[in-house]
Amino acid sequence: MRNMRKRHVSLLLVLAAIAMVLVAGCTAPTQKASPIPSPVARTSTSLAKTSTTTAVSSPSPSPSLSPTPAPIATATPTGTPTPVSIPPATGKIATTVEGDKFFLTQGDIAKGTPVHWGFEVTAQSSQPPIICGNGATVTVTIDGHAAGEVTPFNPGSTKSCFETASFDLSAKDTAGLSTGKHTFKISYAGDSTYQPSYLVAVFNVT
Repeated sequence: MRNMRKRHVSLLLVLAAIAMVLVAGCTAPTQKASPIPSPVARTSTSLAKTSTTTAVSSPSPSPSLSPTPAPIATATPTGTPTPVSIPPATGKIATTVEGDKFFLTQGDIAKGTPVHWGFEVTAQSSQPPIICGNGATVTVTIDGHAAGEVTPFNPGSTKSCFETASFDLSAKDTAGLSTGKHTFKISYAGDSTYQPSYLVAVFNVT
């Protein structure tokens, strides 16, 4: 009798355990199946590398400038050219007025002191070289005004011609000059054969 009770109790326990398992299975939260992730479409973004090319404009070659031709050097005459007196169409002979040694060595002219000079008019292409005689007209001016006394030299038939005319300025004449520089001009008038000429000098009156 006792064995039967034990079997019944064991059976009840087994049934109770099965029931509990069933109940537990029914009451357990239903686990949601995790969705299978769909394959992600990879969008490959192609980054186009933009290569920026900076165009450097190289300067266009300017047309070559034609070199300026150097000026042609003209030959410069060496030495001092000697002036040549060309006679005019009339065929007159050129002349030159020159002073004697007293004129050339004259320094300052002292007021109240007389002056005596001699002058030669030289023909440049004739004989005799010195023009003299009564036909030779020589005048002397001081600052543009006639002054002193001019005496033509007349050698006559026995004397040689050593000057054309002489010039004298008296003590009274020099006393009348103002102190300072004065311009003396000795002029030869010329004639039918010779050209006129003149000589200018500046002297200081003290």
